[in-house]
Amino acid sequence: DYTTNGLCQVTSSQSVVALAAEDASFTMTSTCDGAFATITGTTGGTFIFSTPSPDAGVIDPVTGDITGGSYNSVYDVEYTTGACAVSSIEQVVVDDCSLPITIVIPTAFTPGADGINGTWEIQDLDNNYPENSIIVYNRWGSVVFTYTSSAANPYSLNEWDGTYKGQDLPVASYYFIIIGNDGSGDSFKGTVTIVRN
Repeated sequence: DYTTNGLCQVTSSQSVVALAAEDASFTMTSTCDGAFATITGTTGGTFIFSTPSPDAGVIDPVTGDITGGSYNSVYDVEYTTGACAVSSIEQVVVDDCSLPITIVIPTAFTPGADGINGTWEIQDLDNNYPENSIIVYNRWGSVVFTYTSSAANPYSLNEWDGTYKGQDLPVASYYFIIIGNDGSGDSFKGTVTIVRN
């Protein structure tokens, strides 16, 4: 309320509605040549690079999408809301979709209890394909080993030891198929030889 001075005082009042606090939160998801933004807070703001772009990458001020970037470039993205301006910064690193996923598949191993080459260890399999399937066949096409991995039960904890139903398999070459169960359709095929001392 406001009241004037003097003998004939007059009072007037006004209602004020405080604006709600704005939220500048957002996330960035990397792509093959940049990233795309998802606003999780107040929409209608603007995006900028808070530090200069390290390459030819450009940012859309409305959507926050980055294009024209190169592998491993790091961007600091700032989002600022509108009326009651607040801002936040997120960092994103560009993916490289052109690099093939590689795993190291030994072509031979020596089963044994000495801990040396005792199992068929496939390096980087669980890292690149946390969900995978492995099938090993003998020369007659019979399955002698099969395992389906998950993040909770990775292949590294259940590596093939050169046995079938608890019995040692003979020295020979075995055909294998490894499938990445991540929807990529990636698979690896070849032979692995059991060698015994």
